[in-house]
Amino acid sequence: MNKPKKINRRSFLALTGGAVVGITALGTLGRQQPAVEFNESSCGSASEIGDKILVAYASRCGSTGEVAEAIGQVLCESGVSADIRLVENVSDLSPYRAVIVGSAIRSNEWLPEAVEFVKMHREPLSRVPVAYFLTSLMVVQDTEETHRAAAACLDSMWKFMLYAASL
Repeated sequence: MNKPKKINRRSFLALTGGAVVGITALGTLGRQQPAVEFNESSCGSASEIGDKILVAYASRCGSTGEVAEAIGQVLCESGVSADIRLVENVSDLSPYRAVIVGSAIRSNEWLPEAVEFVKMHREPLSRVPVAYFLTSLMVVQDTEETHRAAAACLDSMWKFMLYAASL
């Protein structure tokens, strides 16, 4: 049995030139999805325990991880130490002075593992600054329909933040 080739979204788009994939190709991709590599890294050099910022994220296709990595890099370039982790790989928030939580949006909802992460860590999250971000696949056009779709994604984020704050 052949091992599926690992490919990220950026490589896929480069290979296809951003071209529209036909219905037949979509059916094939649906059966043989490439393995996705999820980013996890650390940067900076925290001198004391509790001096890092955590960027935790939930993703299906890897794009949210790329955004989390970019956030982490900006933090480190600003002189802050950061850990970028999948939410399911975080068990302890005590080393962190702040947390950034991100999720891909599917059907205008946060991914279940991001919601579970906030529920599971509600006590330590209540003691540190927390920020949230989302990623959503949308066609960028200046139409009323795309504005409504974007607003729905942002509404999902606001509802999630209000829910998290009420826990």
